[in-house]
Amino acid sequence: MPSYPDSVKSFTAKTAGQNIDPAHVNDIQDEVNAVEAGLLDGTARLNSSRSTLANLSVTGGSTLAGTLQSSNSTLANLSVTGGSTLAGTLQSSNSTLANLSVTGGSTLAGTLQSSNSTVNALSVSSNSTFAFRPTMPPPDIVQAYLESTVALGSSANSTVSWTAQAFAINSSMHSTATNPTRLTPQSTGVYRLVAQVGLSSNSTSVQQLILQDSSGSQLGQLLHSSGAEAVRIQATAYKRFDVTGGFFVCRLALTGQSTLSLSSGVEATWCTLEKL
Repeated sequence: MPSYPDSVKSFTAKTAGQNIDPAHVNDIQDEVNAVEAGLLDGTARLNSSRSTLANLSVTGGSTLAGTLQSSNSTLANLSVTGGSTLAGTLQSSNSTLANLSVTGGSTLAGTLQSSNSTVNALSVSSNSTFAFRPTMPPPDIVQAYLESTVALGSSANSTVSWTAQAFAINSSMHSTATNPTRLTPQSTGVYRLVAQVGLSSNSTSVQQLILQDSSGSQLGQLLHSSGAEAVRIQATAYKRFDVTGGFFVCRLALTGQSTLSLSSGVEATWCTLEKL
């Protein structure tokens, strides 16, 4: 019986003039046959520690307990229980990765089940399962509001000054002390601005809520005629910023012969800027 794959065969040294027994050749043949069958039939074990594989193709289920360092390998089914680093391309279907760090772009056509993995660039073309919820940084968002009631006079056209904050993921988006009328994007991209104002009852005036950027462009507005009841009106605007440095303001225009007041409090008069 061959020793492979359970153990390493031990051969005795041969000397000149020694008789060659059939077992001498048969033992070698058995070991060679066992190695070839294991490699060709896919039953050979790969027991490796700190191995570097330039190109690896695995068609069946494989488990690697140690470090896998691979470039441009195709893995049909891979289970990694230790930390692995792949500098090149990983193409995988139905693989379980306990801890994976990918420094290059990777495409996974099948299912990825992963825990505590860091992926620098990942493209997933099919459904993937994550053991833990992927952690992503929260989007930039701030909500400022009116802290005290403000009275508006007849024919007023005022820029609302936001004197308090309900929350701010990025504190640089708004300051209650410096330019409190402004909500400022901190990076390029698409932003959504939503403003609401609470108005006291007034039956003789018309109000216009205007969302405006730093260039003076009116991005959104709402026209409202007062009635007998106090109301809250709301407007929404979107803008893409290709460069930083701009900001948003909210203005309220009042026409008519009467005055009215803006209600205070985060539930009444507020403005939210959010990066989408």
